[in-house]
Amino acid sequence: MIALVFVSVFLLVLALGFMVLAILLWLQNELESRKLSGLKSKWQNPLFDWISDSKRKSAVPVLVSPDQVPYFVDYLLELTQRFHGSAMDALRLAAEPHLKIVAQSVSSRDPYTRAWAVRVLGIFGLPRYVNALRKGLRDSSPVIRMISFRSLILFGYLEYLDEMVSSLSGFSEWNQNFLASLLSTLGPQVADNLRQHFVSPQTPVQVKSVLAVALRQLNDAKSGPLAEKVLQKTSDRDLLISCLRLLRSSGTSEQSDAVRRLCLSNDFAVRAQAIRTLGSLGNSNDIPLLKRAMDEGNSWLSSHAAFSLKQIGALGVLEAAASSPGPQKIFALQALAEK
Repeated sequence: MIALVFVSVFLLVLALGFMVLAILLWLQNELESRKLSGLKSKWQNPLFDWISDSKRKSAVPVLVSPDQVPYFVDYLLELTQRFHGSAMDALRLAAEPHLKIVAQSVSSRDPYTRAWAVRVLGIFGLPRYVNALRKGLRDSSPVIRMISFRSLILFGYLEYLDEMVSSLSGFSEWNQNFLASLLSTLGPQVADNLRQHFVSPQTPVQVKSVLAVALRQLNDAKSGPLAEKVLQKTSDRDLLISCLRLLRSSGTSEQSDAVRRLCLSNDFAVRAQAIRTLGSLGNSNDIPLLKRAMDEGNSWLSSHAAFSLKQIGALGVLEAAASSPGPQKIFALQALAEK
């Protein structure tokens, strides 16, 4: 009985403790919010007047103490969602005197603080603090690596492209198409560099997959032979599929033999992509192979084979399949209807 009373009292005290802790945290957040609101009200009018003055002969007329720097910079970050053009340049000027304090946080042990600092420097501190972003590419936090990667790409720092490509190995959990789209925004002038990394034996397989996607997005005509070489030296599924897709857009009939071999792959996903790519690189001699693939009855494979048959010009085969009662009928009809 005494033990039961003791446990009940203990649980009650514990519950009260959590309740008090929750109230204290709420009060702390409330005080922080009020402090920030007060500072914003204090800064807003003089800052907005200064931004609207196209001449801006004086420094920003806002007093910011060292302990207020994080609040002021966050306020400027908030304003970047509302201002563009010359007003954005004004925000960078307003932030500039305080970036030295921000830069000190790049070495913080707290990853959230480091991420904040790298983000601020990526928006307001370039090119002066570009080395902080280069360091961020090697940070232990994937979020910080991505902030650094995107900032360097956004501002077009092509001189650090090798470092950016090398950092891709740290983004294994990110979508390859997303990573490739970031690289491709740099334009066709980076294609030569991407091709060098793509065929290099030192480049990790997962990075090569991203580079293959990026080169395809850039419509790089010189990538076909390189994709064939990579294709013949790897067994990695993602890389094989990425290379096949690259060949589909940039390859020629000279690479068709490498594709034909993969049309017999034991890996179903690789085989399906090879069948689809063969439609772009193959010829009439491939019709029997493609017809067998369409007749297998697997919807994914049949669909790829049907579109490849049309691409090669085997309309008679498709018309015959469209008139048959077999499962390939619907895929033949779809291919014939496609313009």
